[in-house]
Amino acid sequence: MGVLQPIKNDASPEVRALAETLRALFSGLEIGVRRYSVRCNRDASSITRYLNASRVPPRAFIDELLKDLTVQKKDPPTRATQELLNRQYRAALKSLDTRTSKIHVLEDRLAEADERAKRQEIHLVALERDLIYHQERLAQVSIQLTQIQSAAESDFAPAIPERNECDLQSEREALREQVRQLQEEVSEARRLQSLAESQCARLEEELVTAESERGEQQARVQTETQDLIERVRRATEASQAEARRAEEAEERLRAMEAQLGKEFRPSAVGIRSVAPRIVEDPFTVRPDELLSEVVRKSQECNVRSFPVTRTDGRLLGIITNRDVVFEPDHLRQVREVMTPMPLVTGRLGIPMEEAVALLRRHKIEKLPIVDKDGFLRKMITVSGA
Repeated sequence: MGVLQPIKNDASPEVRALAETLRALFSGLEIGVRRYSVRCNRDASSITRYLNASRVPPRAFIDELLKDLTVQKKDPPTRATQELLNRQYRAALKSLDTRTSKIHVLEDRLAEADERAKRQEIHLVALERDLIYHQERLAQVSIQLTQIQSAAESDFAPAIPERNECDLQSEREALREQVRQLQEEVSEARRLQSLAESQCARLEEELVTAESERGEQQARVQTETQDLIERVRRATEASQAEARRAEEAEERLRAMEAQLGKEFRPSAVGIRSVAPRIVEDPFTVRPDELLSEVVRKSQECNVRSFPVTRTDGRLLGIITNRDVVFEPDHLRQVREVMTPMPLVTGRLGIPMEEAVALLRRHKIEKLPIVDKDGFLRKMITVSGA
């Protein structure tokens, strides 16, 4: 990956702020400017000017960069990032003189017009190919009809496909109608393509005129840069505070894990040394809840594991404090870290002796009790419910 050129010292604060954000996003692609220029079919020197604040890029370049970053990272930019880019882009345009701002607008419009022209050209080519195919087919059917009619007037029949003359006439009429419709569509497509090309040519002329009139005038305008920097700083501090809270929660969970080791140590006589109990209405969580919510419920309810159920009560899995302790990202959903079905479960009405035997055999502390349809009814446990 090549090294980006440094940001120009004479760039306005607004253009500099936009360039810094774009450089941060571009670094996420982990490729050099030249390689990216080939990928997006843009001039490498132009991309370099966008990233070193020599020039404000067209909006199409920013949108392409966000799209490529989303494809490569499988994670779209956050709404805050997109809003920041929108504000910085508007501020950068306002910091330029009127003619320069007009040039950027014209560049965006030209890019959109060029895209429309390309789509129209592709559509026209497809219609023309379809028209040629139907015209050739019409000619073939017409020849076959001529052969059949000639054979009817002679004493022998040529080696032609055995098709009914009436069928061929029907097909010829249908093909004539299709060719007529396609000719109209091709004519309309050519007209629209001509309009699209004319619009591109007009915008190119306006762009050349605007660039020639820009001259040396540079009007610097103070905008929301300091406010943006302050908002970013506050957002960073809030993110750091959230990270600290998550770390404290993990510390509490580790303490709970250590306490669990002290409270439950199987004795020499086996699991019967710990009295099992039945929880008639166990606490549950949903598969789409966040791990941070599981932590909160664990602290409030003083439990170390939760059955995971659907809204109708069907058992989907189980999540324990061990699952949460060893997962650093508490913004993940329960379904991503839980132990899914099938689990070791007991049927509704199972004798306590049989339930204890299952707990001992599988070395588990929780035995969900489900009915014949798989709905959770109660829980047998040898530790906190």
